[in-house]
Amino acid sequence: FVAFVREAGVTLKTDDSSNGIAVDQVVFQKRIQRQLQKSPRYPGVLQEFITGLEAYIENPDRFRSCLLPCVPHLSNGDSSCSSVSSFQESLLRLLLGIEMLQTLIINTLLEKLPEFMFDGAAEGGLSIPHMIINQLKWLDRVVDAKELSVKLMELVSVAPVEVQRDIITSLPEILEDSQHNDIARQLNALLQENTQLTVPILDSLSSLSLSSSLLMKVR
Repeated sequence: FVAFVREAGVTLKTDDSSNGIAVDQVVFQKRIQRQLQKSPRYPGVLQEFITGLEAYIENPDRFRSCLLPCVPHLSNGDSSCSSVSSFQESLLRLLLGIEMLQTLIINTLLEKLPEFMFDGAAEGGLSIPHMIINQLKWLDRVVDAKELSVKLMELVSVAPVEVQRDIITSLPEILEDSQHNDIARQLNALLQENTQLTVPILDSLSSLSLSSSLLMKVR
């Protein structure tokens, strides 16, 4: 995993500072995809890559680095670097943009979330669950949206209130329109049983694109 990422242009930091990136984000994604597809161990190599990632982010500092935006850095004499814009996505977010890895990475992230659910915010007010949820927002395409909505609602059922609120208010930004009616039904059911979550649920429902019959029901 580390070798793949390094070769594609991202320097991993072992402390909790941001990872460096020396190429454009799209170049990085294409390189990773090419390396994986060309591997003689493809498609098994995808799972190996994820296992490597999981081992790497076992360490909370490294995990945090992978959630923070990458910092562009110049490698000597690399002229392509001028194309590296100053704002970069986090490493995990870049990997989520690679469709063949996306579902595996979403699973990894959602499995990590419970480890940090009761931690509260770290120094600098960064809450890891919040950072994890942010990785999932506004993805260009969600490969398996149904599965993602099921997993998010499972998390809502076990999470503490702050994390529940965070997930619920982020749903419209995470899920594709095709999932909105389904999720609205579930939120509506949750609304009946959990008064603590009334505000985030109503917020979320107002941002979902719903069918007119469902809108009436929700109202």
